Amino acid sequence: MRLITRFCLLTLLLSVCCAFAQEARSNQDRQQRSAGGREFRGVAGHITEISGSTLKLKLRDGSTATVTVSSETRFRKEQQEAKLSDFKVGDNIMVRGESTGENGWTARMIGSAPSQAQMQEMQQRMKAAMGKTIVIGEVKSIDAPKLTISRSDGVDQTIEADENTSFRRGREESITLPDIKVGDTVFARGELMDGMFVPTAINVVDPEMARRMKERGGMIGFGTGFGAKSDRGASAQTNPNQQASPQQTPK
Repeated sequence: MRLITRFCLLTLLLSVCCAFAQEARSNQDRQQRSAGGREFRGVAGHITEISGSTLKLKLRDGSTATVTVSSETRFRKEQQEAKLSDFKVGDNIMVRGESTGENGWTARMIGSAPSQAQMQEMQQRMKAAMGKTIVIGEVKSIDAPKLTISRSDGVDQTIEADENTSFRRGREESITLPDIKVGDTVFARGELMDGMFVPTAINVVDPEMARRMKERGGMIGFGTGFGAKSDRGASAQTNPNQQASPQQTPK
């Protein structure tokens, strides 16, 4: 359980980081995501200068953003409450706030982001966990309580929910299995039981977030969740000419 939770946190953190990073490479250098009818904007990069209540960030496209903090700005570092003085030049951060013009931002929240080396390490951990403790991809077919997922690494895998599986859309909305549709992008965490992946939780990813992840070349790089237990193995297909046997489990 501790390992599953760890991978869940790593995956969610990585999804947020990559969503920010992709928008930082766009002309507007901003990330937008709908949640609860509200629109969130932000920017990500590493700090090149701190002067009073102003930070300069170098974005991944090489441009510079100016971030202004106020008494209402919240800070988080390494998943803990923090303050501006806890950050230093060279730190990678994510900023959520309001645009004040070209490459200018007023921060509502500033949080630490993983370094490139940490991102690569998390990606490797996710690859190792894929199909074993996490399944990420698009719902290909539904035969309740089973769902066949076209995973982000190109493998098709069937998962089977049970009475203990929880379902969510985004981070807050509680849903049920019938609310999940073919074409939805999902993140499931759980474990293999007699060759079948049984999820403890399935989260339906926001469509805009899923679109960005696909544009990025696959959700293994973003890496921001289903009943009865069965002895039937997960089906997998690595390419159109090779079909795994029903008993083959992901490696």
